[in-house]
Amino acid sequence: MKTKNYFITPAILMALASCTSDFDVVSPTQQVEEPTPVTFGAYSAQATKTRAAIDNVGALATAGGFGVFAYFTDDDDYGNTSTPNFMYNQQVTGTETSTGSGNYNWTYSPLKFWPNDIAEDNAVDKQGADGAATGSKAGGKISFFAYAPYTENVASTGVVTGATDGITAFSKNSDTGNPTVTYKVNSANIVDLLWGTASNNNVGKVESDENQGGTLLTNGNAKVWTNITRPEKGDKIKFNFLHALSKFGGSTENIGGTEIGGVRIVLNPDAGESFGNDKETKVTVRSIKIETTGGDGANAANKFYQDGTFDLATGVWTALATPTTITFPKQDITNGTAAAGYTKVSINSAIADNTEFSKGSAWSSLPDGVTKTPKDVYASGRTPIYAVPVAGCQPKLTVTITYVVRTQDNHLANGFSEAIQTIKRDVTVPVFEQNKAYGLLIKLGLTSVKFEANITNWENGGSDTYNFGSGNTNVTIVDLPADQ
Repeated sequence: MKTKNYFITPAILMALASCTSDFDVVSPTQQVEEPTPVTFGAYSAQATKTRAAIDNVGALATAGGFGVFAYFTDDDDYGNTSTPNFMYNQQVTGTETSTGSGNYNWTYSPLKFWPNDIAEDNAVDKQGADGAATGSKAGGKISFFAYAPYTENVASTGVVTGATDGITAFSKNSDTGNPTVTYKVNSANIVDLLWGTASNNNVGKVESDENQGGTLLTNGNAKVWTNITRPEKGDKIKFNFLHALSKFGGSTENIGGTEIGGVRIVLNPDAGESFGNDKETKVTVRSIKIETTGGDGANAANKFYQDGTFDLATGVWTALATPTTITFPKQDITNGTAAAGYTKVSINSAIADNTEFSKGSAWSSLPDGVTKTPKDVYASGRTPIYAVPVAGCQPKLTVTITYVVRTQDNHLANGFSEAIQTIKRDVTVPVFEQNKAYGLLIKLGLTSVKFEANITNWENGGSDTYNFGSGNTNVTIVDLPADQ
């Protein structure tokens, strides 16, 4: 017997939990004929405090909350013919409660209710219930996808009116299949982009004590909420927001003892070398030049992609037909005069070599320089490059380092030997992935200089630690012999 679905949308408030609240409210099983509002919860990454990042639920609320796309498919599973017929770019906003910092109430309008399946004879079509219509089956499946921060003024074409960067377009409300977001990085005024995932959360079923969890779609990067049926009263669709972008360089951040991003330098003696332990040898840096390999004419994949289209169901980026790329700004990290065509960036005084160190200078006046503890190369905070990690995005940089090796020797007139070396090499960064921070680690030895890319999960919300790909790893990129 064919079933029908009914929706109720009165304007009443919903209760939403913050990232520090207990999302898993336990309540008696609802009778399906009672209206149950669709409610949401939000986790957001809380680690770094970068200028652009939405790093906690408070920042998420301040940024305008998040947008939701919802697909009602009745008895069928979500698929490539589904349309956002239940919610389209629905704004969900948050207001901090009086119960303490970090707790938020969230509202949206018009409030939607979970559908009840009603048989043609008006019997409640509750799966397994006594008296359910013969041949009927439980339905009411809804799939939810989210992004942040919320963006309004969407035309019928999906284009965001007047937007030239940030979120510039969505898939249309009549489009079938996965909802998408088209985004462009504004290098001068970066707007973070977050992706709402299901993480390891669950919602309770009405029919039993079982839980419904997220689904990892084909080629998906994380679980999302698909084919969810009417839950227990009080249960929420809880989004764990992950960063959709990648970032490279900038100043190093220490998150829970893990170094995130940055450009750092460390002493890395080769086999048989022991300098750095007894201070008889000191290594200081005069200049570190960094630029995009090949200059402005380099292949797009060797630069940092500035735009792309993001799939809210799979978490996969697609390059635009004519992509825009960002060229790494030509930096000369030094205390001296920057080389022609480079922008001078002040070097960390702890590693800097000053040219006034000359014959007769006291050994004690030399800084410790590069040590076995990695140090940031920048004298002050630097903003990282934010990039769109489309498939194949693998930036290439050229790094030139000039450093001085001094070894104490009282037999010499000035008390120490001095050797100046300059090494130039191309460095290929690993293929970018979303929610990852990439940093350059210069490993400096007497006979070689090695570069490594430090790759870490940028941030993860709540207690969930869903890893993308290789997780936290060090990948050796280039080994530079000092005599080349």
